[in-house]
Amino acid sequence: MNKLRYKVEAKLRSSSGRENTYFAGEDKKNKIRKFGKRKVLIAQVIVCLLLLAGVMVFKNNDSAFSKTFSETVDKVLTQQTDFNEISKNNMINTISTALKKGYDYATAKVFSVKSDDFVPPVSGTITSKFENRTHPVFNTTIEARGIEITTKNGNDVVSIADGVVKIVATSTIQKQRVVIQYDDGVLGVYDGIVSAVKADDKVTKGQKIGTAYSAADNAVVTFELWKDTKALNPEDYIKFNEK
Repeated sequence: MNKLRYKVEAKLRSSSGRENTYFAGEDKKNKIRKFGKRKVLIAQVIVCLLLLAGVMVFKNNDSAFSKTFSETVDKVLTQQTDFNEISKNNMINTISTALKKGYDYATAKVFSVKSDDFVPPVSGTITSKFENRTHPVFNTTIEARGIEITTKNGNDVVSIADGVVKIVATSTIQKQRVVIQYDDGVLGVYDGIVSAVKADDKVTKGQKIGTAYSAADNAVVTFELWKDTKALNPEDYIKFNEK
């Protein structure tokens, strides 16, 4: 019995020591693991916040959300808030939603129109597509700016939508250039026409703004469509009935 008690007691003392060491090690591992997770979470949140900041500038979010976002960033950077609080206040979901909206906005078309919102500027055949070209002399790339439409000399050139004439310029080569501003910051640029419109004239969709000009039977009208500083492919927004 004594031997048995001795063995049991010795075993218990030994086991107890190992258990203490084991649990101390486990506690340390858990702390390291939790700290590592917290670091990852902090990094993820900061990345999300930085991305959201860019999206907010790009998307121009409302001031109320901007204020909430700024306050949250300040708290996170000064470690005055708990990540559970952020989650509880639904900030993570708000960030995700904003990021998705920003992505959708960035990948969408520059502006949304239906095929019948614009009418063709002139009847004819598109003989030069919207594509980059190589300069014949300097061998440099000329970025796409518009399309060329071959039509009969003297054919009517019309405004593709309601708008206001911004510029009327004269060229010895392309006769006249007319620039018309439409809704949503869209510009229509017409080259190679003879026009009687003046700057600040209001025009309506389909209204004649001039005629195609050429010394020969056929004339070439160059048409460009711009949104802000970006040249667009007119065929993406206008349904051309080529003749």
